Amino acid sequence: MDLKLLNKALDYLCCPDDGSNLENSGTKLICTQCRRDFVVHQSGLIELLPKEPYSFKDKASIKEDYLFWYKKSFLTPFIENPSATAWGMKEAFTRGQLVFFEQHINFISKLVPSEGVLCDVASGDGKYIQYFAKDHPLVFHCDLSVNDLNYSIIRAWEHGLKNVVFIRCDYLQLPFQRDSLDIVLCLDALVRGWEHEKIILKNIHAVLKNNGIAIADFHSIRPAYLRAFINEPIFSYSKEEIRSLADEVGIFDWEVFEFGGLPSALTPINSLFLLNPIIRPLTGPTRYILKLVK
Repeated sequence: MDLKLLNKALDYLCCPDDGSNLENSGTKLICTQCRRDFVVHQSGLIELLPKEPYSFKDKASIKEDYLFWYKKSFLTPFIENPSATAWGMKEAFTRGQLVFFEQHINFISKLVPSEGVLCDVASGDGKYIQYFAKDHPLVFHCDLSVNDLNYSIIRAWEHGLKNVVFIRCDYLQLPFQRDSLDIVLCLDALVRGWEHEKIILKNIHAVLKNNGIAIADFHSIRPAYLRAFINEPIFSYSKEEIRSLADEVGIFDWEVFEFGGLPSALTPINSLFLLNPIIRPLTGPTRYILKLVK
């Protein structure tokens, strides 16, 4: 990793175990308090996993398959693999999904400030990073999945993105200093259950600086006749539930926007999205987008 980029990143990063500063020893970062060291891989990826995975208090509120995936992903060692594939990668999108993504990112871009340090939590294949990195001097790509990180590192190289720092971390225990980040994104990740969503939002709120902005989205609860058609194995939320979640986290300056209407599978051409405001009273929005200001 470029030394200047690494030194910039150190102004924002911290030990995931005790929140202390990190110092650069060359090939590793060392916690100034507990002296635990963290590997900086040749690809530039920084490993900042805590010693232990997060322990959910209410496991009944979290889908069992996610709990299995989370623990397995946490324990999987990072090995560089340039041929890795990622969940949700654009190359596998249908035409409808691609149109949905384009509309989604256009909507979100109007809410994201054009300047400041940006962090994408649960960044997956990095498709949002690829869009926003050109406008921001320093960008953090955070994920737990080994495959997603390997894939997104290669894509960043292909796009010539030299301002992105890749962090392997537990997004339930973010390794960033409190009150440090200007912008945090968390997109298509708050789908695992109430406690999961609450912990992530708490982490995001803690690392935002005063007047910092976070953008997160939630799948919306659809009418019964559409739920049977869509059949998504994830948690969806009403606008009232999102408000309750924000209140529990202690977020007081926030706004919820409605996005979409038609399921992406039914929108193979861009012009069909023009119908969303008309049909939304019948279908409900596809997503609720939460903008919070600290």
